[in-house]
Amino acid sequence: MMQEQGDDEIFVYTGGDVPLHVTRLRIDRSVKIVPDLAFSERENLLEVYLDEGVEKIGYGAFYNCSSIRRINFPSTLRVIGMLAFGFCLDLEDAQLNEGLKLIQELAFSQCSSLKRLIIPSSLITIGKKAWTGCTNLKEVVLPAGPRRLGIGYAAFSDCTSLERVVTPLNTHLMSTNHQIFSGCMKLENVELIGGRELVSSLCIEQVKRTQLEKEILRVNRVLPHLKDKRKLTKLHDWMESIDYKIECSKLVHNKNMKQALTSIELVLWKIKLDNDHVTSRNKRKRGQCRVNCGADVVIKNVLPFLTLFK
Repeated sequence: MMQEQGDDEIFVYTGGDVPLHVTRLRIDRSVKIVPDLAFSERENLLEVYLDEGVEKIGYGAFYNCSSIRRINFPSTLRVIGMLAFGFCLDLEDAQLNEGLKLIQELAFSQCSSLKRLIIPSSLITIGKKAWTGCTNLKEVVLPAGPRRLGIGYAAFSDCTSLERVVTPLNTHLMSTNHQIFSGCMKLENVELIGGRELVSSLCIEQVKRTQLEKEILRVNRVLPHLKDKRKLTKLHDWMESIDYKIECSKLVHNKNMKQALTSIELVLWKIKLDNDHVTSRNKRKRGQCRVNCGADVVIKNVLPFLTLFK
């Protein structure tokens, strides 16, 4: 079924064929899955709007629609298929939605007009070479959070203008086996995100944050002077080094906190013994005082402010 809205010249797609002359296209909410190759090689298409309700964009659905400049992704979208927007050379605006789970291989390959990419925190998997050859892409922001994002082989390869990557501390992302930034010769700036996941939330936080900032400055001084293959190796080694330092800090932090909590308990026990005039000879009462000294209540209320590492 096809229908047109004459005033704004947007073609509303509900299924079936679409005339070749259409320049603005809206996928109706009744369409859950945009079919494979549904609009491939439509050189006249300039803008695409997807209504809330669309859940998947199929294989090559907009492949080689070289004139598309803008597309919106609804909150209901979960999957962008293989080569869905491959060779959309003029695509500039493609902001990915929260709720998206899977981007399959080569989904945005050769989209040479894209300049900035923000990966939503809901995303679980990026297929191999998903953004390969996006030669004007300058910045990639990867999400922080408890879930580890799976990034396929050479996902951002040959993005020759890529200068900056914002990433969580995840050595898996920077594995040299994945070559996710191979051919990104201009990559010279990396920034870590994660906040309290990276540093202690105690009074030593500022010290560790300063150390982390120094580490970021250190690698950013080196990156511009490294050849392509060495950049990824350096990033991977650098992340492993920071990860090791943070793990060591966690161990020291936990040890110190356990000692501090033990000291709190002993102090409260001593106060209870003195207040109740219990002597060292009365072992039974000493035991009762330790149980009833209030340490459990104090520690329970103190712990949320200490934020022990797990």
